[in-house]
Amino acid sequence: MKLPIHELVTDAANVRQIDPGDLGALVSSMRALGLIQPIVVRPIHAADSPEHRWGVVAGARRLRAAQSLGWSEIEAVEAEDVIEDDDRLHLISLAENTVRAPMHPVDQWKAIARLVQTGYSIEGAADALGLDHRYARRLNLLGHLAPAVLDMLALDQELPDAHYLRTIASAPHEVQEEGIERARGVRDRADLDFPWWRVAQACERGSIPRSRARFPHEKLAWDEDLFAEPDSDEQFTTTETEAFMALQAEAIGKEAAASKGRITVCNPVRHSSAMEPPAGWKFSWDPVPKRFKKDDPRKVLKAVISTGYDIGTVVERLIEPKAAPRGNGSGNESGNGTAAAAEDGAVAERERAPITNPTLAKLAAIKDEALREGLAVMLPQWAIEGSWQDLVRVLLLAFAARNVSIRSNAPSLQERIIVNLIEADGTAKPIGPKQLADIVADVLGDVLTTDHPLGHYNQSGPAAEWIGQLVDAPERLPRFDTEEILKGCSGNYLRELARSNDYSEAGQVKEVRARLIGNLPDWRPATFSAMRNVVEEDFDSDNADDEGGPGDDA
Repeated sequence: MKLPIHELVTDAANVRQIDPGDLGALVSSMRALGLIQPIVVRPIHAADSPEHRWGVVAGARRLRAAQSLGWSEIEAVEAEDVIEDDDRLHLISLAENTVRAPMHPVDQWKAIARLVQTGYSIEGAADALGLDHRYARRLNLLGHLAPAVLDMLALDQELPDAHYLRTIASAPHEVQEEGIERARGVRDRADLDFPWWRVAQACERGSIPRSRARFPHEKLAWDEDLFAEPDSDEQFTTTETEAFMALQAEAIGKEAAASKGRITVCNPVRHSSAMEPPAGWKFSWDPVPKRFKKDDPRKVLKAVISTGYDIGTVVERLIEPKAAPRGNGSGNESGNGTAAAAEDGAVAERERAPITNPTLAKLAAIKDEALREGLAVMLPQWAIEGSWQDLVRVLLLAFAARNVSIRSNAPSLQERIIVNLIEADGTAKPIGPKQLADIVADVLGDVLTTDHPLGHYNQSGPAAEWIGQLVDAPERLPRFDTEEILKGCSGNYLRELARSNDYSEAGQVKEVRARLIGNLPDWRPATFSAMRNVVEEDFDSDNADDEGGPGDDA
């Protein structure tokens, strides 16, 4: 029957007495589809309530939603044969609000997809179900997964991680089905969770975020990642790698042409540390300045990352002309290497390395601490998120370190590993993912050490640099514009720093240094970059510890 809404009131037997809060989803659904299930009512004696004739036993939220929609009447059914039994009515209300089994997510995905296939727009289907439009588009995408994937997902109440679903949904059906078969092939025990990571691995397709593009976005088609946060850098991506790389190269070529010689471009590189300066040039210690002075001879070298996680990213380094070869004691140099007096009577400082070896050793110690912190933070985080590929990548890279061998000669380290992983009776200790990652971070933090100029042994070489980049160690480095670090810099280098950062270079070295202390927030004399090529000789067991110290690698 249809009842006037003004004749209805929440019944005392209704278990839902507290304000239900936001009714937005229910209002949206009732606006689109009307009332799907009538409310349950019973008559109220006129003496008890002169203005109302019906008490709502079940359906208080539907009544409030109807009121907010401005409905004048609502469909209802009368609770039969229990009018005088308040306890029974209370039980009906409780059952109506609690015993409904939630819909399996796969059923919901399929239902959304079917609505769209039958003519509903995504927005119309979302309104009918009281869903956010973007969320409904995501569910529709999942509803179009390959049938074999949906069937396997339907077997479990707990869904795989969102990043697995995102990767699988982006691949063609035949690739998804191939991934399912591949995962079935490695699942040899019934009590193991289904290896969705292997399905995702088979479906992996390289994508580049639109945020990396240096060219107008309309030149390329972009796919919206419905799993990414709205307005994030990852929301729009493309798998058209070749087209993106060509447009990116064209864009930085135009930047170079417009820079009047200030920018030069090199070929695409696998990572930033593989960049090579042109002949006659070398990398500068300084960051790229926001603006150059007219007489500044330095340039910016740019390249596009060609592979890996950062594919398509434009990287840049500051380069400067190499110094002319020093004389042999004739001309304007004295035999002991000190420059002759200048025209104004001042004596130029004797040329020496920009940063002393003891200070470089301090910088290496700072990097070691940043590396340990990065390992301690990122490895457990990856374990919690299920990012085992990143964790295993770091672990395998550690085996590439010069100072690491699978057969370790460090009994204390071996003992710590054994105590943490193995019980006294030789069985494996039950430990969780985070605890396991903590152990890995602790071990690698002790084993890995960055190169420094005061030692040739027990250094990890480029592996520590690469691992440092993976665990965001550069972001954990402190500021270097301290008196302690700047005291280890030559006068010429301090004056160069002053020039490039718009500070006066006049006066004695200590005066220049005082101007720079605490005023170079972007100065990075040490970072994790591995600026060299790794050649076969680096890992030759006959000479790795006897030749080619870090000074030769700089």
